[in-house]
Amino acid sequence: MINNEKIYLSRYRNSIYWSNNYSSVHLKKEYEKQWCSDNWFHVRSLRNSYLNRKLISRKKNYGITKYQDKLILTGVKHKKETKYEGTYDEYGELLDYNPVPAKVKKFKLEVFDDYAGKRLWELYNVYSDLIISKNKIIIIYQNKVAAFKIDNGKLVWDFKPQKEINSSLNTFKNIIYFFDSDYIYALDINEGKLSWSNSFKNNQVESYNSIQTNTDELISIKKESTVYTYNVSSGKLIWKKTTGKGKWNFFNKDNNYLYVFITNEGFSDPYDPDMDEPTTYFLKVFNQINGSKLWEVEVDESLDILIDNGVLYLIDGERNRYSVLYKIHPQQAKFLGSKSFDSYNIPIITKDKIYQPVNTYRYNKLYALDNYTGDILWEKEFSRPINPVLTKDCLVGIQDKFLLLINIKDGRMINKINLGERLGENSYIDLIDNNNIYIVDRSYDSNDRVLKYKGIK
Repeated sequence: MINNEKIYLSRYRNSIYWSNNYSSVHLKKEYEKQWCSDNWFHVRSLRNSYLNRKLISRKKNYGITKYQDKLILTGVKHKKETKYEGTYDEYGELLDYNPVPAKVKKFKLEVFDDYAGKRLWELYNVYSDLIISKNKIIIIYQNKVAAFKIDNGKLVWDFKPQKEINSSLNTFKNIIYFFDSDYIYALDINEGKLSWSNSFKNNQVESYNSIQTNTDELISIKKESTVYTYNVSSGKLIWKKTTGKGKWNFFNKDNNYLYVFITNEGFSDPYDPDMDEPTTYFLKVFNQINGSKLWEVEVDESLDILIDNGVLYLIDGERNRYSVLYKIHPQQAKFLGSKSFDSYNIPIITKDKIYQPVNTYRYNKLYALDNYTGDILWEKEFSRPINPVLTKDCLVGIQDKFLLLINIKDGRMINKINLGERLGENSYIDLIDNNNIYIVDRSYDSNDRVLKYKGIK
């Protein structure tokens, strides 16, 4: 895992995207394949995959974590299993159970030796974010929070809550936070012992995250239409506020802001269509320290947020059709600019420039925009989506069997590095670490392969 990564949060996909910005990394001129995994599953981040036990994330899910000499991969594997369906008579009475073959999604974690690409151990029925601490992997496993030795997968400790876990894991200052339907729990990260818990009985917790503010250590939880904020060390309630029904909450680490997405359900009148009211969506912004509302804005159902250098970027629009990129000063709610595109893609944001991929059925382009004026500095068209990442030297994407190195100043092609084999159309660079590039080879009709390329010149 790369330190100081920027975070993308998608309410629509209910997932966090780690940044595709590696602006401190220098690329090599040549790369050779060091190893390749077999076609075993779809590489995905398991963040928030606990929701209804279904994987919510649907696009560019970063599921590779590097820790010392180990590579941790998470994702989904479809396994063939036999299910049993009942046969009933005309009165609804059960007669018999019949075996039915079925494909079942299994969330999976695998740990590899990074040098040789050898699989060391694996674990099924896991979900949530990984927490890695002192050579331990901590994850939700079989409705327990469990810690495993990263070298051999041996169980170190586990903690089972009273009810089914309804959240992913979050950590702050050696404390792990999560909740079930009745309680929020705080565990010691080293031994798994309970530090404190707080009751949520008879309330449905909708979303959860935590943050250290500039003046205090706060954790905010949204249940039904109310946000509750607690002191992370003691569990003491600091404030609560009714915000409206919403899907998630997210925190800006720089400015103590709490962003809450609100859904106002519409309705349809079967007798008088003129009385129909559409569903509306709002982004409301609160001060996390005292709960005061700062501002709100109406948005479309599809919404992504990116926060960079204290500036808020909203990617608003309709999936697979269009998007509008808004640039906003978060404290003053001042719109600094906007730009429309023909597809919905996550941009790469830097202080001076914005790199925006646009992929439609008619064309695949990459635009470079001036971050201050919104003017297009250059554009370049490709035969298929390249899913670029940013390095210190250039933008890098994948096309067929080549790494494409693109000049960030003018979009000119600097170099094409032959990877030795053709990769799937939806392949992407998941991780760049020192001289190594890790690529997820993905196509629509097969599982993923993970390929490690080592820079040699």
